Amino acid sequence: MFGHRRPPLSTLVTAAAFGAVAGHAVTYMVAIPDPLTRQLFLAATGHGYLPAVVPAALILGIFAALSTVIRHLGGDRESSADRWTWGRTIGTLGLLQCGIFLTQETIERIAAGAPPETLFRDHVLPIGLLVQIVVAVVVTLVLFALARTVEAVVAALSRRGPAPREGRSLAPVPMSGLRSRLVAVAGSIRAPPAIASSSLV
Repeated sequence: MFGHRRPPLSTLVTAAAFGAVAGHAVTYMVAIPDPLTRQLFLAATGHGYLPAVVPAALILGIFAALSTVIRHLGGDRESSADRWTWGRTIGTLGLLQCGIFLTQETIERIAAGAPPETLFRDHVLPIGLLVQIVVAVVVTLVLFALARTVEAVVAALSRRGPAPREGRSLAPVPMSGLRSRLVAVAGSIRAPPAIASSSLV
């Protein structure tokens, strides 16, 4: 997926859940521009819980972003058979988000006792599906940008080596040469001359 890495299911699901909630809010802003009319319509179709869902959606979005960053810190890439392209990512997120949107809208109307035809009022359904696809594209762009940025930083840091100190050579000394030097130094050391015992008499 992002940066050619195959994503875990948790990243896809959390990103799709975040996108579905964001797309849900945008859908009704586009379909019903008037704030008062939109508020009355949302209350009549079982959307009173949405303000409480927004913080949870933000947490899911942050989780998806962090999991993408952590997953790409290693810098390794998977084989071409496991690579995820832009189109595959957009298609997967778009399919998940549209499924969440349809399920959410259906359950909301059943819980509120609203007639099913309200889903087609003000072109809510087609606008909602289109918005979910657009949001999936935006989410994919953000996650890909995060992945590429992390991989670029990791690659740049891995190419940087420790700078040698000026005036000092860091080249290793061969063990054979070091051993011969130690032997030569040890042979040049002489013991102090022995004092004749006769001189002490």
